[in-house]
Amino acid sequence: PKVITDQDCLRELWTVAGRNMDDYVTLLPVDPFYQLQWEDGDRLNYTEDQATLEAEIARYNSDDVEGYRKFLSYSQDLYREGYEKLGTTAFLNFSQMLKAAPQLIRLRADKSVYAMVSKFVKHERVRQLLSFQSLLVGGNPFKTSSIYALIHALERKGGVWFAEGGTGSLVEGLIKLFKDIGG
Repeated sequence: PKVITDQDCLRELWTVAGRNMDDYVTLLPVDPFYQLQWEDGDRLNYTEDQATLEAEIARYNSDDVEGYRKFLSYSQDLYREGYEKLGTTAFLNFSQMLKAAPQLIRLRADKSVYAMVSKFVKHERVRQLLSFQSLLVGGNPFKTSSIYALIHALERKGGVWFAEGGTGSLVEGLIKLFKDIGG
């Protein structure tokens, strides 16, 4: 990964192995999380600070601040359903999938990330800000299920991190961990 949006998940891996992640890798916070830049030179900072982020959104359309807050609430719902509940479900049979269907239907997982973001905010650049995260998992925001809008809530909850020394140092830390535990 270039950025890490759930450092707690990594920390849990080291904890389960009886080790301290900080002995293997150093994660550094990234702020702004991202900076979007367009061909005309305009830039939009997606930052950890909520007030600063809302001020950035208001530069484009003040009505989109309230829309953003509603999107954040939607993203948090997705996070609870899609990450906390379904993220640990193996879906080994069809009945497990059927049990998840009502919540996914309620949250409109059949719509694309971009389509759902567009229901909340009107300015095109704000829409791009809130829908590009699906690119991080190799998805197209215009085609990828809106379930991936949960990434926004994940970032708001845990921040965005970078492994000191880059991706290679994280991989080296994982390899060392597995060697240390006899893997």
